Amino acid sequence: EGLQCIKGKATNNNPPPPFITSSLLSTAANRLGYGTGRSKKMIQSMYEKGWITYIRTDSTSISKDAQKQIADYLKSELNEKVVPRDYNGKKGKHA
Repeated sequence: EGLQCIKGKATNNNPPPPFITSSLLSTAANRLGYGTGRSKKMIQSMYEKGWITYIRTDSTSISKDAQKQIADYLKSELNEKVVPRDYNGKKGKHA
């Protein structure tokens, strides 16, 4: 039928940090039971299809200039205020 809307209290959940290569492979193994080789092939396929961007990284850094450009774009196009998150130096527990 139709979608149902559930009303509740607003929450302020912080999203987890972005994946780096090691945490992505570890999560795929733990949650999906995938081996490293299978995960790497799937990641490469997603990259080739344009579903994800640069895949070989161990950094979550985004320049201050890029953060400002993103925030300005979201404000002008979607009227959304964005507070950039700094994940530098914060590695996941599996990294």
